[in-house]
Amino acid sequence: MHTALSSRYALFVLSVALMLQAVLGDGKTLVLLDNPNIRDTHSIFFRSLADRGFDVTFKTADDPGLSLIKYGQFLYDHLIIFSPSVEDFGGNISVETITAFIDGGGNVLVAASSDIGDPLRELGSECGIEFDEEKTAVIDHHNYDVSDPGELQCNGSADNKQIIVKENVGGIGSVCRQCCQIGWTISSGKYSVQFKLPDVYGVFQFKVDYNRLGYTHLYSSTQVSVRPLQHTQYERFIPSAFPYYASAFSMMAGLFVFSVVFLHMREKEKSD
Repeated sequence: MHTALSSRYALFVLSVALMLQAVLGDGKTLVLLDNPNIRDTHSIFFRSLADRGFDVTFKTADDPGLSLIKYGQFLYDHLIIFSPSVEDFGGNISVETITAFIDGGGNVLVAASSDIGDPLRELGSECGIEFDEEKTAVIDHHNYDVSDPGELQCNGSADNKQIIVKENVGGIGSVCRQCCQIGWTISSGKYSVQFKLPDVYGVFQFKVDYNRLGYTHLYSSTQVSVRPLQHTQYERFIPSAFPYYASAFSMMAGLFVFSVVFLHMREKEKSD
């Protein structure tokens, strides 16, 4: 995925450079980089600029010796900013300087990313461009890198090149991979948790708010009231009270036996 994004990014930058070349021709170009490694990762783009006659000067965005305008004259014809995460330009370059450079006929090419800094946001605002929030990503489900392998195989040797379907009736057929979608579910797909509420009566609300990039947003809210049980909601016999039940019934049985003995037992008459 990263390679595909880099390839599309390089093609986009090259197309912009070709349009600049067709309209503007060659000229002195200042390139501001986040780090020197960008010269290697985007060497094709920079080499194409040099081959078309651009006089390219590379500097880091926080270089203290940066200068875009001197004695009211522009030192460069074009400005390329490949430092999206810069928080403060070095030298005498600022958002106001770049805006004045654009108003004076200069050309600026800016590359942004998901961690764009405040200076480029301010520059985009000056030019009528609004960048999205930080760490925002756009997922394209229709365009993909054609060099990715089209046949994927799991560890269990389940190849999705051709799917064989076997029914209980004995019919066997094949399903083409272009018209079939496979889904895997872990067990029942139902997750649960058990926990104890605090010893406080009241109304509690349980929420599930799950966000993950590329997946459907899950939201669920359940309201539960915690209150004392009504006298009709208690169990009729509590296991912990079995000894008390036994003692009560034993007293009843003892009283019954005592009553029988007392009523049916007569004292012997004394003889004279």
